[in-house]
Amino acid sequence: KIRGYILRKRIKKNKSNKENRAVKLFEKYGTVGLGFLGCLLMGPNMTIILGMVVVKDPKKLLYWTLIGIIVWSLVLTIIAVVSIDLFNKLLKTF
Repeated sequence: KIRGYILRKRIKKNKSNKENRAVKLFEKYGTVGLGFLGCLLMGPNMTIILGMVVVKDPKKLLYWTLIGIIVWSLVLTIIAVVSIDLFNKLLKTF
């Protein structure tokens, strides 16, 4: 009951879009979604800070945030490398 009250109060106050986004992520996907997707959408610092308010087990949140940081870093690095390679190939054709 207390968690529901805090979540409703946080959404209604409309303090910032990042806070509302974190609360909505938590309601929909739980700790795993907040830790994993929060790294991409809000950044790890904001995810940890806002997640501490709504999560029961902070160790689980930290674990999933670390996994999110690693996975999204790899994904974005791969995208950057492929994009640079594609850009170089396009320049060679001209």
